Parts: sequence; structure tokens; C-alpha cells
Amino acid sequence: MLFFLRKIRRKLLQKNRFTTYLLYALGEILLVVIGILIAVSLNNWNQSRKQLIQEAYIIEELRKEVAANIELLQFDIQYNIHSLNAAIEMIALVQSEKLIEERAKADSLLVGVYSVSGFDAITGFIDDVISTGKLEIIRNDTLRYLLSNWEYQLQDYKDDYGIRNTLIFEQFVPFLQKNYPVVDIIPIYETIGNHGDYSKLKASTHAPNLEKLYSLEFEGFLTNHIINQEYLLDESENYIYYLESILHQLNEEEDGP
Repeated sequence: MLFFLRKIRRKLLQKNRFTTYLLYALGEILLVVIGILIAVSLNNWNQSRKQLIQEAYIIEELRKEVAANIELLQFDIQYNIHSLNAAIEMIALVQSEKLIEERAKADSLLVGVYSVSGFDAITGFIDDVISTGKLEIIRNDTLRYLLSNWEYQLQDYKDDYGIRNTLIFEQFVPFLQKNYPVVDIIPIYETIGNHGDYSKLKASTHAPNLEKLYSLEFEGFLTNHIINQEYLLDESENYIYYLESILHQLNEEEDGP
């Protein structure tokens, strides 16, 4: 093609047809420009196609991860509701001063109070999307905004259950170990685990320290745990709403316009 164009140009110059040659030269330039524009358009189309494929992949993987986190958090909420109600019943039992008469119930309730849950979010893919700048590939402004708040929302939730855990594991548990034969609650754990040989254990020879267990301090521990659980459950519901908002936007993108 180029050889053919050069041949025409040479003949025009030899015949001294400058005007005709000028028109030809402009046409040749225009042809080159059109060729460049076509090449650029094809390249842009190819890049856009690749970006759309990548966006679809990101949307699908995010949808899976967010859905999994919602399921985990729903389980977490049910576990913490059980722990909260166990603390309420334990206060009622302490106030009735029937810990000795109802030791089996007390043991069971203490296991319930102990059995708190902390949401351990699955964040591998979401973290990768945010840290590598792939968030910009997502065209949905609402979805991009929600995901940009991911780290803040998750950290806010972690801070809340960190406060709860500090009370129960650094204050409540040490108090209980000093004043209640905690070994007696082990058989209850046997129903949810099969790793230990619990048949070797016997009931403790130590009696509960009723003076301490009927005290304002113990009642205060349980009450603070209830307050923390209520607050954490509120935050859990807020976080579920946040995750469901993301999932809704992801489903909208997956379904297409």
C-alpha cells in the first residue's frame, strides 16, 4: 500500500502538478490520521472491554465476601444475645441468693456469660481491592463510597467488642476464678467439644465464695456486661445494615441495567 502511494506521488511531482500533489499530500495525511484514530479507538475499546471484565470479576468476588460476612455476623449476634440473657438470669439467681440450691443452673448460666462472640471479618479480597486502587474500576459511585468506608466501619466495630472483651476477660473472669469453682462448668463445655478427656475430672472440693458472689461487685460485673452486650448488639445491627447496603449495590451491578 505504501509503495503504491509513493509511486503515485512520484508521478505527480514529475509532471509538475503541484496543486494536485498538495491535495494528494493532504489526503495522505488525513488517511494517516484516520488510521491513528482507528488504532486509538480499537485500543480504547480493548482497554474498556478488559476493564469491564475486571469490574465484573471484582463485583462477583466482593458479593461473595460481603455475603459471607453478613452470615458470620448474624451468627455472632445470636451468640451475644444468648450471653446477654445468661447474664440477666445470673443476676436474678444471685439476687434470689439460691446459688447453692441451683448450682447446676448457675454453672450453665456462667458458661453462657463466658460464651461471647467477636466478629472475625473475612477481608482478604476487599482489602486487596482497596489497597491496590482497584476501587476506581467500580463505576457505581454509591458502591465505591460505601467500600471506601470499609476500614473505618470495621475498626469502629472492633473497638466496641474490644471494650466488651476487656471487661469480661480481664476483670470478670479473674474475679470468678477467685470466688467460684470454675472447674465445675467444664462438663457443660463437654457437650460442645470433643478434644479433652473430661471423664477424668471431678467436682471441685471448693465451695463458691457466697460473700463475694452476692456482692455489689459481682452484680456490677454482670450489669456492665449486659450494658456492653446491648451496645455491641446495636453496633452489630448497624454494621449488618452497612454490609447489606453494600450487598444491595453489588447485586444491582451484577443484575445489570
